[in-house]
Amino acid sequence: MPGCGYLGSHLGVTLCFKELVTLQSKEPWLLTVFSWLGIYPAIFACLLLRKSVKARGSHVPAWPFVLLSFGLGAFALLPYFAWSSPTYRGSGYECLSFGSQRESGIGRVAAHKLTHVILLLLILGTGFYAVQ
Repeated sequence: MPGCGYLGSHLGVTLCFKELVTLQSKEPWLLTVFSWLGIYPAIFACLLLRKSVKARGSHVPAWPFVLLSFGLGAFALLPYFAWSSPTYRGSGYECLSFGSQRESGIGRVAAHKLTHVILLLLILGTGFYAVQ
């Protein structure tokens, strides 16, 4: 990574990255995609953390992979999907039980409808910003 910063400073990448981090980019699509890089891991966190490990029937906890996905993207979730194997494999609709009890506080936040509405508004808002 230090080499990337060194090369980026000589190639003018630092200016573009600085504009993205300060949300001052002149390209709306670039700013939108950069924003989605943080919103989509939050959506996956809501999907993966809404149930406990026991309720999912998995032996692998999801939280370390979700935490890494904010820095590494979906590549951090791939080992979790490969290693977690539910003991009961029913239809997809049986596995999606949104009304089950949550054991942890983060599970309640991840499964709360307000969290889903906020994420949806962020996606739609940044999408409309890119179109204008």
